[in-house]
Amino acid sequence: MWILISIVALFTLIAFYTDIRSHKIPNWLTAGGIILGIAYHTIVEGVEGLYFSISGIVVGFTLLLVLYLFRGVGAGDVKLFAAIGALMGTEFAVYSATYAIFYAGVIGLVILFIRKQFIQRMTWVIQCLFALIILKQMPSIKPTQMKEMLKFPMMWAVLPAVVTSVF
Repeated sequence: MWILISIVALFTLIAFYTDIRSHKIPNWLTAGGIILGIAYHTIVEGVEGLYFSISGIVVGFTLLLVLYLFRGVGAGDVKLFAAIGALMGTEFAVYSATYAIFYAGVIGLVILFIRKQFIQRMTWVIQCLFALIILKQMPSIKPTQMKEMLKFPMMWAVLPAVVTSVF
């Protein structure tokens, strides 16, 4: 197990570094993680290992694909979680994704507090929720609002999420 944890640690650190520097997670890294995960588990555990790795890929990919469709994460993050699932399995992928979403929320709140935009953003959220729940109207997001959306590299949240999942 420590071999896989070491591989995922190295893998996550490389993804963190590349995402911070270039805002991209390279395909060679994610594809390499997927191939390595499938190969390792198939060689060590046979067909059960192959199933373990494939199910981890599907779950990791699907969880982040939902966020990608809502423009919450980039495509590299989706492929990264497929690779994490291939290496560590379904349960680890679910825990890591859950922790990453939690940490991303905390990081987002901290950034809003630092920029002194917390009250303004929470007012907008409450207005949108009011329109959705009470008025049963889907609030529209204008292109100017999309440009103002808070963005930061998801790896800021993924790195602590993977560490939390290991422990």
